[in-house]
Amino acid sequence: MSKTTIAISLLVVAVLSGCAEMSARSRDYVEPSDGETARVRFSTNGDLTLIPERNCTDWSAPGAGVVTSSKNFIVGKPKYIDRKLGIPGTGPAGMASAEATVRAGKPLTVVFDSYEAIGDWRYTCKGSFAFIPKAGEDYQLTVRHDVGAGYCRYEPTMLSNPTQRVTIYKTEECKR
Repeated sequence: MSKTTIAISLLVVAVLSGCAEMSARSRDYVEPSDGETARVRFSTNGDLTLIPERNCTDWSAPGAGVVTSSKNFIVGKPKYIDRKLGIPGTGPAGMASAEATVRAGKPLTVVFDSYEAIGDWRYTCKGSFAFIPKAGEDYQLTVRHDVGAGYCRYEPTMLSNPTQRVTIYKTEECKR
């Protein structure tokens, strides 16, 4: 195989991978229609994309899509923004919040993307993690870009037991 053929093949793979990411970030998350679920209030000062039933970033996964956005810079206004399902309490002030149901007992990958411009400086914060929601539970998941501290902050809380630590897992791109 020639070097040109290899280079073209790698370029095609990179372009298709980028298209899959933009596809997931240009459609709304799809809630499960059956099975056990949990409810989550997602609050952020960026964009949150959900990838259900994966513990890795798989942009082509069924149901993957945006759940909420504070900037509306990727998809406009997601359908879940400001949606209420009756989860107790409220999200943090000054953040976009959305309540949605998620599959319980299976990993849920959450992808965060934020961009802040302050004067001539540009700050970005990107990351992903997964957690496994428990059936019938309500969660508050706050994901924020803390420009002053210089990092992304992930704060998952199980509302029935706020002192119990919710385990989160580091995620990477899914292997094909």
